[in-house]
Amino acid sequence: MTMAKRELPEVNLEDVVSTSEPAQTKEITVKGRKPFTITYRAMSWLDKSACVSKATEFFLNADGKPQTMFNVDIYFREALKKMIVDWPFPISDKVINALTPEIGAQIQVFIPAPLGEGTADLGEGSETRSKGAKKTPSSTATQSK
Repeated sequence: MTMAKRELPEVNLEDVVSTSEPAQTKEITVKGRKPFTITYRAMSWLDKSACVSKATEFFLNADGKPQTMFNVDIYFREALKKMIVDWPFPISDKVINALTPEIGAQIQVFIPAPLGEGTADLGEGSETRSKGAKKTPSSTATQSK
């Protein structure tokens, strides 16, 4: 006995754009204060790429070879600015940079990982040490301060 092949519906624009995904909310707790709610949306593929691009720094190492360094702080800041729809405070670099670790831990759970799938939640840490070269300020930069 053969089964009849089921016809799938046609794809619509709403099926392929991230803005069609419903906004989500997260209650943020602040020690000793009334919690507040934020609303956020998923990032589009290109928004995520733009955040990764802004967070990636290119430089020459001590041997004069090109290197890259990924700045997770820049990635988190740029991702939040793209994702947050409703937040009770200004979404500015100054405010985001000054968030307490308590708040940061609650909001990083919905930020997508910069590469691959999942979230960028760093609560677990990394099991392997980075093999990238450390970038240090040049001696002239530190002497002029």
